[in-house]
Order: sequence, then C-alpha cells, then structure tokens
Amino acid sequence: MIKRHASNSNHHTEMAETDRSQGLTPPAHVEQRRKQYGFNELQEQRRVTIMEMFWGQFKEFLVLLLIAAGVVSLAIGEVTDAWSS
Repeated sequence: MIKRHASNSNHHTEMAETDRSQGLTPPAHVEQRRKQYGFNELQEQRRVTIMEMFWGQFKEFLVLLLIAAGVVSLAIGEVTDAWSS
C-alpha cells in the first residue's frame, strides 16, 4: 500500500497523468475525467434542525439515566435532589 503522505509530488503527478505546470490538458482529457469521476462537487445533504439537535441530546444512556433519577427523586419527595441531579 502506498503511503501518499510519504511519497514525493512527482509520483502523484505521474499517477494522476497530468502536468504540474499546466494541469489537465488538453480539454478532451478534462472531459474524459469528468465522465469517469464526475464533477468535483460535494453532494448537498439535508441540514439538521436545531430541534433535532436538541432532541438528539436525549438519546444518550447517561442523560436518560439522570432524567430518570430526577423523576424518581421527585416521586419520593426529594425536591432539592431532583433539581440538583
């Protein structure tokens, strides 16, 4: 396996079949790469809303355990412990 971070830039230029000073030339080479790999774009992803982030915090086991401990403390009448846990 090639350690890309440890190899020199000339090796990468040869692997990419390109010229360091001119880039991808001729334009037909660019079109061939676009057909093969597609455009150099990130896929747009659905954004997470603030409410989804907020409710996502309550999925952790420890958070649920602390909430349950607070409910139990309220149920047995330990109001000060319920609010401080």
